[in-house]
Amino acid sequence: MAALEAPVAVTAGLRPFNPFRDLAGVTALLATVFGPELSLESRSTARLVRWMRRYPSIGWIWLGFDAWFDGTVSGFVWVEDGRLVGNANIAPVGYSGRWILSNVAVSEDRRGRGIGRSLVEACLSRARVSGAERVLLQVWEKNQAAVHLYRSLGFEEVGRVTRISITPGRGARPEQRISSGDLRWADVRPGDFRILAELAGAMVSSTARAVRPSPLVPFRSSWLEPFGRFLPRPSGHMVTQRRVLLRGRAPVAALAAVPVSDDLARVTILSPPGPAAEVAERVLAELERLAGCYGVSLLADVPASLDRLQAGMVERGWGRQDSLLQMTCDRSADAG
Repeated sequence: MAALEAPVAVTAGLRPFNPFRDLAGVTALLATVFGPELSLESRSTARLVRWMRRYPSIGWIWLGFDAWFDGTVSGFVWVEDGRLVGNANIAPVGYSGRWILSNVAVSEDRRGRGIGRSLVEACLSRARVSGAERVLLQVWEKNQAAVHLYRSLGFEEVGRVTRISITPGRGARPEQRISSGDLRWADVRPGDFRILAELAGAMVSSTARAVRPSPLVPFRSSWLEPFGRFLPRPSGHMVTQRRVLLRGRAPVAALAAVPVSDDLARVTILSPPGPAAEVAERVLAELERLAGCYGVSLLADVPASLDRLQAGMVERGWGRQDSLLQMTCDRSADAG
């Protein structure tokens, strides 16, 4: 509780995040610690962080002034030698009793000194006194120091997403090694979204969904996309692909491939758990076709429920990069 009582005037050590003073420092820290990762997640997100680092006032425009006063943006920072070297944020998920811990970052030259633990413990205390029943987070498995910290504080794994990639020409196989029945690919239509939402909901638990962006987001086109068709593009340049696998007229799987650079695209796959061998085969073949056709590497985050699909990717030469763990900690016992 001492952390929560720290006055805003503290200039060194742990203190509550103050957007008027800390936004520039936090943005710079996150850009340094998570910069390479952000560039893989989204071109627009990485670009926004770079601009916020140079011009912090953009943060007010993006989030809105009211976000700083209604508890949406909450957390703690750690300051040493006049420099912001640590950050952690905590925020509620609506009125569900669940809170999300995010943006836990410590400057590389200040790690191993307990700063991260102090930041996380302060966030958990903030959530507890605010009536949180459960705190959620996600962390890369290769970050063993962070995984160990979270487990020592009572967090348990409730799901995982494996990041797998393929480069053009690797793992290519004939499109149909097994009978495809009446399966066929088509472009996603607005009328498909109800079924796609059901596929997305079946892939991961509700707890894991709370800390992951909705897998339906890449399947929705923005109002700016039609204008992009009139812009000059190099021959063979990849544009966003949204494809649905139909059995007759019923969607049984779908994929979206969104370019994040000239030679890389992020892939989102929707499928029933498993999935069936013939469905997995057609999804893999379509992904390899896209990689070869446009000469881009593909990066896919595949939930554990699609184990057959993961196995097929490894078998066909896809490379496993890491697993993103979804973890949760029950805070209801701390209510007293």
